[in-house]
Amino acid sequence: MTNNETSKKMGSWDEDGTTGGEKLKNKVVKYLKEGKNKLLLLEDRISGGKNVEKLMGEVGLSKKKLLKAKQTFEKYEKKAEQYIEKNPKKAVAIAAAAGVLVGGLLSAFKGKKPVQRKKRRPLPANSTLSKE
Repeated sequence: MTNNETSKKMGSWDEDGTTGGEKLKNKVVKYLKEGKNKLLLLEDRISGGKNVEKLMGEVGLSKKKLLKAKQTFEKYEKKAEQYIEKNPKKAVAIAAAAGVLVGGLLSAFKGKKPVQRKKRRPLPANSTLSKE
């Protein structure tokens, strides 16, 4: 017997002459090609004319909002600095209260995850609690 005949009897060669490893490799390559094609299709859908224009419009609007927010922040930052210079004790108290508030909020939301409600089991048909 030759090695091929022995291998076929042991099951490492398939009828078409490929090994299990080659079949697996071929499947993986096939799935990768399909995935690549799907990604290209999705990219074409996203980068279509209307979508790009819409995204660019939203980016422009976001830039304007960010600029306005920066200006507002700078205005209030200057006011806060002036207040701190005039009333240092009150400013420290306000900062401490704000720190406690932020710390409380962070600790309240940090460990909490959305609670999934348990599904109720249906009541038995002969139950006195069944809905009428």
